[in-house]
Amino acid sequence: MNWFRLDPLFTFRMIFHGWHPNSPLSHPILTRRTFFSDKLPDAYIETFQDRLSPYESFLWIMGMSKLFVDPQRVLKQISGWGVGQRLLVLRGEEDKLMNKLEMDKLASFYRRAFMDLVSQKKVEAENANVQTLLGEGDEDNTGHGVRVSMVPGAGHHLQNDVTWEVGARKLLDFYQQL
Repeated sequence: MNWFRLDPLFTFRMIFHGWHPNSPLSHPILTRRTFFSDKLPDAYIETFQDRLSPYESFLWIMGMSKLFVDPQRVLKQISGWGVGQRLLVLRGEEDKLMNKLEMDKLASFYRRAFMDLVSQKKVEAENANVQTLLGEGDEDNTGHGVRVSMVPGAGHHLQNDVTWEVGARKLLDFYQQL
């Protein structure tokens, strides 16, 4: 739904383009709006656009429309529980596809599963309450097995956006606490 909110002409463009699967990303303006912040230079967007696959699968849309993962099963496959977090939710502040609300829901989804596993003694870990972490953007938190980090100024493709180094540092911080 976020994509449709982002691009109200999505359906009309798809029809006009003969249902071409790459229609939603058929112009650099659409690619920027979907994946990046406004601060990324046009030249970078055009280079990125040239490297896009000419075809996308429609299956990802169907896959995103229903629950496809059991969070407890995922968490039980992670080793090294104890103190600290073992799952990172990294989001871009300006991500329009997976916005703050969606990413907070994702973190809660895994945190609830983690708390259930700990209470059932299926995972031996410290079940620390959620607390704020210091860091760029002032929205990072940690607790119940999950760390949530926000990359200020970054869109959906935060690894390619102007503040990618902030995201890399947050990923490194997470890695170092493992």
